[in-house]
Amino acid sequence: MSEGLSLQHHARENLATGVLTLFRPERRLLTYAALGFLITLVALRFPALQHFSTHFIGGARQDAALYTWLITEALQSAHPDSWFHTHAFYPYGNSLAWSDNFILPSLVAKALSLIGLSDIVIYNLIALGVLYLNGWCT
Repeated sequence: MSEGLSLQHHARENLATGVLTLFRPERRLLTYAALGFLITLVALRFPALQHFSTHFIGGARQDAALYTWLITEALQSAHPDSWFHTHAFYPYGNSLAWSDNFILPSLVAKALSLIGLSDIVIYNLIALGVLYLNGWCT
């Protein structure tokens, strides 16, 4: 009885290994796909890239202003518990529970601000990076 279960287990492992190797792309293909996404992103966003350091991608009146504010609020507080207590809905706390918390992009923005980039360039890099990663990961 245990011998039959052992054979079934090995057969399943071999099938799973075969399926995984069947769908594993080569590094060369992954590189071509990454370059293809990058070229497509640059081609589609070329007008915005001409003013990369002076204009927000998408304009400053919409999401860019909110996300820039969220980045600066998250960067001002060093403790993660205070990231959710901003002054947006004073005197009520947990104001970021009503909006995007933007914590991970804020940490990326902190690293970029340490090398001296402006808020506009930081927002644009994060926005383009998110577009690139969305294309790459899906």
